[in-house]
Amino acid sequence: MKVEVVMAVAGQVQCRAIELAAGACVADALASVGIAVPDNGAVGVFGRLRALDERLADGERVEVYAPLKADPKQARRSRARRRP
Repeated sequence: MKVEVVMAVAGQVQCRAIELAAGACVADALASVGIAVPDNGAVGVFGRLRALDERLADGERVEVYAPLKADPKQARRSRARRRP
């Protein structure tokens, strides 16, 4: 089956199309392109979080999500405090 693995690195998006055996899981896709599981463990398929052991279907896109640089709620509070 064919799947795509996508991740953002240094402000650019890297995309690799790969072929896997039927029944392959998310972790297999990451391993086949040499990507370690991110520290936050955030990996998804078509924008929805998935576990590493979930099976993939033909044509799916595995996405590796980078950890957030700041807590969104805290960043919003900081911006609100700076407003006049």
